[in-house]
Amino acid sequence: MNNISLIGFMGSGKTTVGKKLANEINFLFLNAIKNFLMISTPIKFCWEYNYQSEDRNMRLIEICKEAGATDYYSGPSAKNYMDVELFQKNNIQVHWLDYSDYKEYEQLYPPFEHGVSIIDMLMNCGKESMMFLKNQNICQKK
Repeated sequence: MNNISLIGFMGSGKTTVGKKLANEINFLFLNAIKNFLMISTPIKFCWEYNYQSEDRNMRLIEICKEAGATDYYSGPSAKNYMDVELFQKNNIQVHWLDYSDYKEYEQLYPPFEHGVSIIDMLMNCGKESMMFLKNQNICQKK
């Protein structure tokens, strides 16, 4: 395995390159997981959109509009900063994901731990992981 080291003077772009590299690696992992679970939803980077706003709510709204989205789904912690009324004024409905009531699966070390990533489920369940997804009928490739 090769290690990547970013070396250079302050202001030479190490942080920018490092963040972009981390995003690319994250994309590869997410895409591999998505394909393994037969989820057909495409993944795009935010920089693939032409947004102008510095405000995070307006930036999301601009991205949604460019993507043709009428609905935006987010985790419950975003309730602390999202301006739902602003989304509604822009004809975008906000929906909050509910992470409760997921089926338990057999983990290597009981008792079952809910606060883990999808990697845990993939390592413990393999292809059977699809049975534990809430919206499996919506997400899977036909």
